[in-house]
Parts: sequence; structure tokens; C-alpha cells
Amino acid sequence: MLVEVPLRLPREALVLSKILTTICLSFIFSSFAWAQTPKHYVFLVHGIGASPTTFGKMGETLKRESQGFDPHTDWQFINFAYQTGSATKDVAIFSKELSDYIAESFRNAGGLNPEDKFSLVMHSQGGLIGLNFLLKSFMGDSNYHPELKHHLDAFVTMGTPYWGAKIAIFANRMMPILSYLRIPLSEKFGVEELKDMELASDFAAQMRETLIDPKNQEVVREMTTQGRFLVFAGVTERLNLLAPFVTGKNRYEDDTAVPIPSSKLDFIYYKDPEFYNDYVTANEFSETHMVEAENNIVVNAFHASPFPQKSKFPGIAKVPDRCANISYRDCDHPTYPTLVEHLFKLQREPAFVRDLTSFAIDLKINLKGKSIDRKKMSIAFKGLTTGLKIGKDIELYNKVSRWSDEGDFRLYHTGYIDSKKTTSTVGRVEMIITAPGFKDRTVIVPVKSAQSTFIELNW
Repeated sequence: MLVEVPLRLPREALVLSKILTTICLSFIFSSFAWAQTPKHYVFLVHGIGASPTTFGKMGETLKRESQGFDPHTDWQFINFAYQTGSATKDVAIFSKELSDYIAESFRNAGGLNPEDKFSLVMHSQGGLIGLNFLLKSFMGDSNYHPELKHHLDAFVTMGTPYWGAKIAIFANRMMPILSYLRIPLSEKFGVEELKDMELASDFAAQMRETLIDPKNQEVVREMTTQGRFLVFAGVTERLNLLAPFVTGKNRYEDDTAVPIPSSKLDFIYYKDPEFYNDYVTANEFSETHMVEAENNIVVNAFHASPFPQKSKFPGIAKVPDRCANISYRDCDHPTYPTLVEHLFKLQREPAFVRDLTSFAIDLKINLKGKSIDRKKMSIAFKGLTTGLKIGKDIELYNKVSRWSDEGDFRLYHTGYIDSKKTTSTVGRVEMIITAPGFKDRTVIVPVKSAQSTFIELNW
């Protein structure tokens, strides 16, 4: 007869068993909780010739704020440092590298889960890199990780030269001299990068064409709606005495690098249809609506301040040391408090509306291989609205023109609407284009303060 004898473990073994069981269960539950924690990665993208130091204390201050506003999300603030200054790389290449970097960041953290998000905060050229990446991704380009598009949350630019910068023209012309003199500054700015950022660049024209193409409207609408676009532009009021040399009437409507009309993503536009008239009226123009009005914010700041720690000389993107250990509400930086409210979807105070006067006309003429006497081609401008003036006598680069490698013509011309002579912020300009052997083209161009107008003609 068999008798069952209960198994009796030593007391020490029972205690050890309980401890091991507790540890295992804790590990399982903590791992499960970690796996379920949504990730939100915010990528900080600097500009040309710069580095992650562009943003100062932004990353660590945002991290601290995230722990208070959204402790149940794994917020990470990650600098994307790219090889600015390369002799061969341009915005398109950096965009591809950014898309790879974002995808790799999620892959290294266990993969991209349905609830995971990413946002982009960009300064200067960084905004061009981010916009180009998003457009390609939302359009389904397999080289730009289209799987990421459903996870976009916020898109923020600070002083981005969407339609070019005067400083890029100056820098590009100075590069040979700086290189000859062996001045290290020449190694910080890539030639291809500067070409992309010049006024009337091919890159800017291609970007505009992509944004207004009827086939892309659903993509653009999805991208800008999901992405909660926020655009900061800068004016440097400390330099108002130098206003005659830059865009605008009586104020320095520039952040020392990017003129106001170029730093606004939205624009007015007209593109010749297949069959067009030689005379184009203002009513034939349209306007993009990618950024909500309240998310177009103009602040008093330098593009890159020489004294970023001083409150009277703020850099548009650089969060100063004094904001490192205080609430965002107490930080006197011009963009940081609004950035916090936007990222964490907090109630925002209405932005201060500035009285701006400058506008820009951006022209592209497609010649489609036709031969033209470039020296005899003429473009005349005439203001048709009270208080409107085209260009200024001593404004630097108020009229920039160039011929593309394909033989097409590009022109960027600035002007202003004098608020002392009219209460209107809109106006009209007559543009007449003539050349031997070509029919004259007349375009009545609508313009608006703090905005650019793009015209693409076939000739």
C-alpha cells in the first residue's frame, strides 16, 4: 500500500520561491506596461552651417514639461545632426537621411506601434528638409518611409526660407573668396545647400509646383491637417535703423537672414493652363491654405542671435539658459512658450499681430527650349494700388533674376504696401513681359502684405 507523504520544503526555499515569483511577475507586468506606453519622438532639425546647439536648452526643457503635461507617454527629444557643409549634399539628400533616421529611431525602440507619434521642430534650412521629407512620404515615395506618415503629429518651423533667402545669395557669391583666403567659414556652408536656398531657386519653384499641382491637393491637405503646422517668422526690431536696406517700408521685416514673405509657407499663385491667354487677370489667381491663420506667428527675434542669452537679443530657435529650470509660462523667449502649448495641445493666447508691409513676386517663365535674346527680354512692373511700391532704391537684392540650366527664366522681386497711405493689406501690380519674336504677356498680379505671389508662365 502506497502512502502519499506531503512534500515539505525548507522554510528558506519557500521564502526564496516567493521572492523569485514576485520578481518574475513584476518583470512581466513592467515589460507589458512598457510595451504599451505610447512613444512620441520630437526631432529637432538645425539649419545650414549649424548644429544641435541651435536649439539651446530646448530639448531638456521640453522633456521636463512633458513629464508634467503627459507623463503616460514616452516623450523623447532627439537632435538630428546632418552633414551640412558637404560639397555634394543638398536638401533632397538630407530629407532622405532624416526619414531614415526617424524610421531607425523607432526601430531601435522596439518598432513603430499604432499609437506612436513623431513631431518635427526645425530651424532655417531644417524646415525645408522636413517639408521635403513629408511631401515625399505622404505621396508614397518608398525611399521616404511612407509608413511614417500616419504617425505625424506636429510640424513646426522657425525662420525657414521656404522661398529663398537673400543671405544665401550673398554667401554663395562669397564662397570662392572665403575659400581662396582659407577662411574656415567656407567649409560650413555647402554650395548645393546655398543654391537650394537662394531667391528664385529651382528648388523653390519645384516645391511650389508640387504644392499647387491639382493631383497633389488631397495629399497636401492630409499632410497639413494631420501635421498641425506652426510657422514662426522673425522680424528684428533691434535693427529698424537698417530698414531701408531690407524688405519692407519702415521696419526691418527680416530676421537678418530670411525676409518675411519668404518665411510664410502659404502663397498666392497662378500657373498657365495648356491653353492660355496672353492677358492674365487677378481673378485667375488662387491661394494656398496650408497653415491656419493663428498658426502663422511673427515674433521679434534674430535668425541666429550674436547674444542669445540676453533677453533683448533673442534667437528665434535658441532657448536660453535662464529658461532651463522654470516653467515655460515664465520663460520670456519669443517662440518657446507657444511651442510648448502647441506640442502639448494646450490653450494658447492669441498671437500679437504685427503691422507688416512687405510682399514678393516670384516668377518662372518656361521657354520649353525656345531660343530667346536674353539681353532684349524686358519685364516692367507698375503698381496699380495706392501706397504700393515695387522695390526700394537701396534695398539689397530687391530684384534677383537668373536663367536655369534648362534655359527657363526665374525672377524674385520685392515691394511693400505703405500702411500710412492705405488701410488695405492687398494690392495689384501690372507686369508686362516683352521680347523680340514673342507675344507680349501682361499679368495683373495680386499681392498681399507678408506673403509671396508665384507666377508660372509658358512662353
